[in-house]
Amino acid sequence: MELFMASDWVEEEGKNADFGDQRLAKRFKRLLSDLYDLSRNSIPAACGGWNETLAAYRFFDHKKVTIKRVLSPHYEATLKRIKAAGVVLIAQVTTHLIREKTKQTELIRGIRATEKIKTFLHASVAFTPARTCLGVVSAEHWERKDKKDAVQQAMKPIEEKESVRWLEGYGAACAVQGLCPQTLVVSVSDRESDIHELYVEAQSYASPTRAGWIVRSKHDRQVEGKSTLRLRAYLEKTAVQGHTEFTLPASGNRPSRQVKQSLQAGLVPLKAVSHHNKVLEGTTIHAILVKELSAPEGEKAIEWLLLTNLPIDTPEQIETIIQWYRCRWEIEIYFRVLKNGCQVEKLQLETLERFEACLGIYMIVAWRLLFMTMLARQCPELPCDVILDEEEWQSLYITARQTAPPKIPPTLNEAIAMMAKLGGYLGRKHDGPPGTKTVWIGLQRTRDFTLAISGYKKSLEK
Repeated sequence: MELFMASDWVEEEGKNADFGDQRLAKRFKRLLSDLYDLSRNSIPAACGGWNETLAAYRFFDHKKVTIKRVLSPHYEATLKRIKAAGVVLIAQVTTHLIREKTKQTELIRGIRATEKIKTFLHASVAFTPARTCLGVVSAEHWERKDKKDAVQQAMKPIEEKESVRWLEGYGAACAVQGLCPQTLVVSVSDRESDIHELYVEAQSYASPTRAGWIVRSKHDRQVEGKSTLRLRAYLEKTAVQGHTEFTLPASGNRPSRQVKQSLQAGLVPLKAVSHHNKVLEGTTIHAILVKELSAPEGEKAIEWLLLTNLPIDTPEQIETIIQWYRCRWEIEIYFRVLKNGCQVEKLQLETLERFEACLGIYMIVAWRLLFMTMLARQCPELPCDVILDEEEWQSLYITARQTAPPKIPPTLNEAIAMMAKLGGYLGRKHDGPPGTKTVWIGLQRTRDFTLAISGYKKSLEK
């Protein structure tokens, strides 16, 4: 738990930062702290002064500062957290980032033209099965130079496609597995990663470094030895092995509902496929078909076809794989924090290199915000000083309760609830636990109150 203490986390995430200059390493830690404290603010507002802002821009512009070097010490800290866990799910996904850049040319005096810049970020992020975020494992950011042509892409070998990043993401999970032999590492990804090359390549890793994998199927593949039978029909012929239930949360006009699904599973030999004058050998996988039994009228039944290399010998093992797949949604929440909480798409940085350096810092900030929220759900009785220093929790208490703070810190659950209410959380009886958005807004307000109360105390001492 000492890795997570509020006063130590910046030091831990910045430990062993190597930019070839100690001044750059010191500036990196300062920026990490400043941008975390005021993650929704612009860089000048977060840095708190013109000189500090100039220093931040010089840091991002330095040729030795890259997203790889920014994230490198965070990778090491994440690895320590992974080693302390029994099971770790590494979710990977690609998202796009759309920024609006101001051009130098003026349309009319005082008003400049703008252009939209679209880039892509593929990241692998580690979570526990209890959905606590442990940190980023790998990340790659790029700008697509030419318009993507679907026909031309289909003719290219996997090494020349953007989809090769799914193989690289699984490779990153295997690297983690090799470094954490006491932890079961499982790569989890959605439909875009359903590529035959992944299943073949996974077999090439030696057993000690071969991570588990769970992929939601997109393609209804051919089954070996069954000339006309495909994957879904093959599974539908197997016996129902049990049922699972979960609560589908409300979304828009759709109310929350209880979803009951049947489970069918089996060992499936996939047929070899030909692609780009190359034959990809067949392979055997485990497949699970999850079907909603009776969807409400007008609602689409919730069905998943999951592929994996994990054992499916018992209903308990099948249920576990399904639960682990559901955890994949946490990486979507991570990107929501990165985009909406850290406002990375509003960054006004002229070059791709500067943007990447700043993006790397915000990726660490997004991890911390998400980790803090989920830690409160998993360990509600911990004292809140595991994430807040004394001035912070006391200022939070004074603001939320309008009374003097106690000598003993309140629990983490109490502190997060107070913080979330500052961010707009109502806390009614039927409401669920505070979401990440209300917590991060409340955190920003807590920082402001801390500065105000601290400044007032200092004024009384003079």
